[in-house]
Amino acid sequence: MMKELRKNLVIFPERKGYEMVNRIYTSKLEANKAFNHLCGIIEGISVDSVINLQEVYELDQWLEKHEDLGRREPFKNLIANVRNATLDGELDQEELEDIKWVLHNLKEHKYFQSYDDLTGDLQRLQGLCHGVLADGVITEDEIRGVAEWVGDHGHLSGLFPYDELVSVLTDILSDGLIDGDEKNYLSAFFHDFVQLRDNDISEAVANRIKDVKREGVCAIDPEITVSGNRFVITGESSQSSRQEFIISVERFGGIVTTAVSGKTNFLIVGDEGNECWTYACYGRKIEKAMQLRKEGKEVIIVHENDFWDWVADTDARN
Repeated sequence: MMKELRKNLVIFPERKGYEMVNRIYTSKLEANKAFNHLCGIIEGISVDSVINLQEVYELDQWLEKHEDLGRREPFKNLIANVRNATLDGELDQEELEDIKWVLHNLKEHKYFQSYDDLTGDLQRLQGLCHGVLADGVITEDEIRGVAEWVGDHGHLSGLFPYDELVSVLTDILSDGLIDGDEKNYLSAFFHDFVQLRDNDISEAVANRIKDVKREGVCAIDPEITVSGNRFVITGESSQSSRQEFIISVERFGGIVTTAVSGKTNFLIVGDEGNECWTYACYGRKIEKAMQLRKEGKEVIIVHENDFWDWVADTDARN
C-alpha cells in the first residue's frame, strides 16, 4: 500500500503530498534567490559610498516582497536586521556595515548554500544592477564600481547578462570619459533585466531611455572551443569569405550551420561595413541569439577578430 502511494505521488503531481515536497524544494530556491538578490542590492546601493532615500525605499520593497520568509530561521534574523536599519527611512554607514556583516555570516549557513554557484553570482549581479539603478541615476563612481565587480567575477564569462555587461562597460570606459549618452545606455541595459518598483523613479528612467537602442554585444576576450561545437556566422567579414570561415571551423572539428538555434554554441559576427562602436552587433541572428541567451542557452556571441585571433594562436601552437 505505501509503495503504491509513493508511486502515485510521482505520477500524479497534483497530489497534496507531492505539492508539499515540491514546495519545500522550491521555497529553498526562492530563499536563495532572495538572499543573493539582497547581497547584490546592498553592493549596488553602497558602491559609490552614498545612500539616499530612494535606495532605502528599494530595500523596503525587498522586505515587502519577501515578508513571508521572515517567519523562518535563519531568514527571520536577516529580515529583522534590515527592517530595523531602514525603519527611519535612512541607512547610515554603521547600519550598512551591520547588514553586510549579517549577510557575510549567513553566506556560510547551509540554508544559503546555492545549488549552483554560477546561478547565485548571476542573481547577485542582478541585485547589484538593481541597487545601482534604484535612485534612477547612474554615477561615474557606480559605473567604475560595477566594472570592478565584473572584473572580479570572470568565471561568469559566457553567461547572460555578464558578457553583454562587460562589453558595454569596456566601450564606455575605453576613452576614460563617461558622458550622459553612455550613462543612459547603461541605464537602458540595466532596465532590461531589473524590475524597479512602480513609482516616479521608474517612470523617469523609462522616459529617459525610451529612445535608446539596445542591441546584442559581443563577448570580450571569449573562451573559444571549436571541436564538437556548432557555429553560425552573420554579417560580412573584412578578413575572409564565408567559405574560408567554414573551412577553418571544420578544420578544427567544428560544425557550421546557417540558422541560430538552441543547439548553436557560437555566433560569429563579421565587421565589414559596421559603422557602430566596435562591439555592437546588429541583425536578426543577433536578436535570436540574444533571446536564447536570456532563456539560459549558452550561445556565445563572438566578434570575428577574436575568432581569427584564436585560429592564428592555435596554428602557432601546432
